[in-house]
Amino acid sequence: MTRRPTARPIRGDEEYRVSLEWRARLQACLDHPERIGVGLDEDTRADILRGYEMHLGDVSRRIGEYEAARDGTPAPSQTTVASPTE
Repeated sequence: MTRRPTARPIRGDEEYRVSLEWRARLQACLDHPERIGVGLDEDTRADILRGYEMHLGDVSRRIGEYEAARDGTPAPSQTTVASPTE
């Protein structure tokens, strides 16, 4: 299995705007999976959709981190949840 490079943080309002656009595009594709990979075999289509889902997750995480830094709040990945036994 190959390791994917870690995406760098969003730097500035322009990158933030572009990231929001990409998140919307990826979500639109995932909202209509029947339009992805028309004519390809099902395994290939599934691989493409998994790639879109992974990319959407990465972009959403980066957007959340940028918004948290901009607003001065902890990033979603930095918040902790108490365990039920505490």
